[in-house]
Amino acid sequence: MGPLTDIVQALQQEFRQRDDVIRGLLLGLLTKSNVLLIGPPGTAKSLLVNSMVQKIAGVKYFSYLMTKFTRPDEIIGPISLQGLEKDEFVRVLDGRLADVHIGFLDEVFNSNSGCLNATLNIINEKKILNGTRLTEVPLMMLVGASNSLPVETTGELSAFYDRFLLRYELGYLSTAQELKNLINLEPGANKTPLMSIEDIIFLQNRVLDIELPLEVISRLVAIVMGVRQKGVAVSDRRVRQSCLVVKAEALLEGRTRACLEDLYILRDIFWNTPRDREIFAEIWTVLQKPVLERLESITAEAWEIYADLTGGNWHFAKGTEKGARLMELKQELQSLLHVYGSDLELAREIGSRVDNIDSLMTTVLKNLAAAGGTQRYES
Repeated sequence: MGPLTDIVQALQQEFRQRDDVIRGLLLGLLTKSNVLLIGPPGTAKSLLVNSMVQKIAGVKYFSYLMTKFTRPDEIIGPISLQGLEKDEFVRVLDGRLADVHIGFLDEVFNSNSGCLNATLNIINEKKILNGTRLTEVPLMMLVGASNSLPVETTGELSAFYDRFLLRYELGYLSTAQELKNLINLEPGANKTPLMSIEDIIFLQNRVLDIELPLEVISRLVAIVMGVRQKGVAVSDRRVRQSCLVVKAEALLEGRTRACLEDLYILRDIFWNTPRDREIFAEIWTVLQKPVLERLESITAEAWEIYADLTGGNWHFAKGTEKGARLMELKQELQSLLHVYGSDLELAREIGSRVDNIDSLMTTVLKNLAAAGGTQRYES
């Protein structure tokens, strides 16, 4: 992985606090996936992409600033006058988005519906209908940049937004030391190519050969089910494409077989709003715990609470506190049920534990009622 490592290290020297974004751009390139960079002006979105492109020999690159007045001709290419003379409606693609390996569209969500519709097949299917011919295009990755997330994600804009598989939020440098490093950075990045476009194509083929074990697939499905249960919209296309990114993550680590840790890259894929990233973190934390071990721990704590409350040392204050804890344990079991619902055997086991705690809570509520309490614990 020498050349890739060289590019990563070179970019990390130039761009501080951008390690995840740098890795994401390379993953996008290796898997022919599109990348979205979101951040305020001056966070080096375009500069980072330009610098990466300069380090790849033989790459063809197209960059454009989008506005609501941008015409499809400007992005895809003008209508061929020679074609019109032959009654053919074809475009001259040379040097435009359908003729390059890497594209960069700045302020991508400022575009109009004409440009959005014209580019959808190019950026996702890597094909263009030019005249009557459906032609494959060399585009490997489109990088979109925006100062903010789109306000509206419905209709055409929703379809366009979903085409960006990897999504990153960039902010200003957050520490005094990093600001000092930025000020002291030598102007003019090293523009010497560190690898070629042929190297990229070779690595793209190697990604396809990375093994995706059953345990990794099962955990990926559990993550998808978990985030969907929490209201995060993850399309089937996004799930399918994410498998290739997981493989590429393993390749970057120098392995021929993906492992569970490689799934952490999904944090940059399975989100539409910043809140969704928090949901992914919650699901990931739950899945990191051995589930059967956690089930036993929850059950043991529930029975310990029950024994304490049904012993001779009962009083109302303790019942209120312990009853609340029982409710928390039940809610954790329900979260596990959301995550592991696709595993029928495990789901039945978790469901029986929920029923157990419900039974214990019935006794606690009776004791509270007998003691004159009005606090209720209901889900």
